[in-house]
Amino acid sequence: MVTPTAVTAACSGEANSKAATSGANSAPIAISTTSILARITREGGSGAVAYTAAGPPERRPALDVPVADTVGAGDAFTAGLLGSLVRRGLQSPAELARRPAAELSAAVDDAILVASLTCQRPGADPPTLAEFEAASAGRPAG
Repeated sequence: MVTPTAVTAACSGEANSKAATSGANSAPIAISTTSILARITREGGSGAVAYTAAGPPERRPALDVPVADTVGAGDAFTAGLLGSLVRRGLQSPAELARRPAAELSAAVDDAILVASLTCQRPGADPPTLAEFEAASAGRPAG
């Protein structure tokens, strides 16, 4: 069983942001002294939730996969989220604020896929980019 934890993907328009933690189960990407644009909360086998100031929380479902091991799933999720944000050009706070919430949800879906692929094999063994792309090509859009 994967326990709920939180990853804060917090970005601001403030150039002077700092990393910090908000609890034992939180791993913030960046926290600003002024505003938070997004917060992503992992909910293990239930998926994840994306929170933005622009609208209601968006729940993203977990994938139904055979689980061999959950070691490394949280790290894989975070890496998948960061990789997807960069591939989508959402790594700057200004760009993240400009784009529709659906793009953040798609990045969360990518993170869930990376974590799911990691859970399907023993040990902390995340997928390669080629493995991610092959699995991503076979999943339904949206």
